[in-house]
Amino acid sequence: MSWLVDLILVHILVLANIADKLVRMDVSFKMTGVNKGFPQPVVNFKADGQITYALVDTGAPYVFLVWKQWYENSHEDCKEFLFGCYECIPPCKQGPTKTYTFADHSAVSLFLHTGKLDFNGEVSTPLDFGLVAGFNRDPATIWASLGLGPSDPSTAPYKSIVELLFTKKIITGNSFSIYFTGGDDPSGQLILGGDDPSKHAGPLSYVQIVNKDQGSIQVLGLTIGSDPNNTIAMEMPADLDTGTAHICFNRKFKSRVVALLQSAGKKKVRIEDKGRYLSISCPDALNLPSVTFFVKGVRGEKVPLVILASSVVLMSQEDVCYICIIFDDAEEFTLGAIAFMGNYFHFDPENNEVGLVSLQ
Repeated sequence: MSWLVDLILVHILVLANIADKLVRMDVSFKMTGVNKGFPQPVVNFKADGQITYALVDTGAPYVFLVWKQWYENSHEDCKEFLFGCYECIPPCKQGPTKTYTFADHSAVSLFLHTGKLDFNGEVSTPLDFGLVAGFNRDPATIWASLGLGPSDPSTAPYKSIVELLFTKKIITGNSFSIYFTGGDDPSGQLILGGDDPSKHAGPLSYVQIVNKDQGSIQVLGLTIGSDPNNTIAMEMPADLDTGTAHICFNRKFKSRVVALLQSAGKKKVRIEDKGRYLSISCPDALNLPSVTFFVKGVRGEKVPLVILASSVVLMSQEDVCYICIIFDDAEEFTLGAIAFMGNYFHFDPENNEVGLVSLQ
């Protein structure tokens, strides 16, 4: 009789696995030419058998690789290139290109190509992706992209990896989840096709997507440190963008944010303004306060997104550490990769919401 029970259990597990249909990709943080100061989240996979890395980018919908012919014609060496170059086998000719411009005004020209992508040996399927055939910056600063943002007519013919796999029925849902651990050597996982409750420290709190085209959420306020008196009232949209390393504020908040970073931690510290970056002595960095954004929930409630002090400082040079917060003139926040440290996000565009919870 036990063999029958075992057979039933195996059948149930197989059915559950089929129904689940999640594609999991491990995330590591590496220094790239895109941002020489701070490591960025990347995943590793194969494209037609060629090992490549790609930037995990929730802020863009494009999947593209770097075409070897273009990169080497730009006098760069593919062997020294972190992301790796893609070589068409058999050789391909450049097709019609389309140029896409990013928030930092960098512009990438792509042509469409079809190749077999292999994710962790779990999935191997032909997919359409872009090949880089032009860039308006130093070619050494180009990157390969695993885009996760929502596509729209302006991004055609390119779609996010979630949309591509969903169309192919490799995954059964068009949602995805992502989390990063904190600490000196952060890592994480990208879960394509759904959610993994075993990674939650508690129930998900759902926040509204207020701009479906950009996938942005609404910030209602900010508290620096544990004292609620250190709260800055603000109401601005925010982009959740793992392709950006930093948190980006509008510069009108700079004096208040810097003042509270200096005074609201374990003890007062001195922060120096280096122009684009803020610096602090590495011993003092241990005394920085946490940063908590309050985000508009699906019922209008305030949902906290806590960024630990240890996540705010990601790079040190001798005894000088740099705070991963910058200020610009944009009318929205950018919550970059450090906002994901120690947190779990479930992006559900079909229901126009993002689930947030601390990482288990």
